[in-house]
Amino acid sequence: MEANNLRQADLLDVFSSKGITSEVFNGKRKISKTHGIRLGERFNVDPALFLI
Repeated sequence: MEANNLRQADLLDVFSSKGITSEVFNGKRKISKTHGIRLGERFNVDPALFLI
């Protein structure tokens, strides 16, 4: 995210809500399979990177 100058709010299209985004960033929620796929598409990487 630093490399792309992104903030949490910039990923609302991936997580669909501020609450879920905040919980993921604060370690209170794990990234779901769907979110991992969306993140992979967003950053053009293998979704498995987010699901480990």
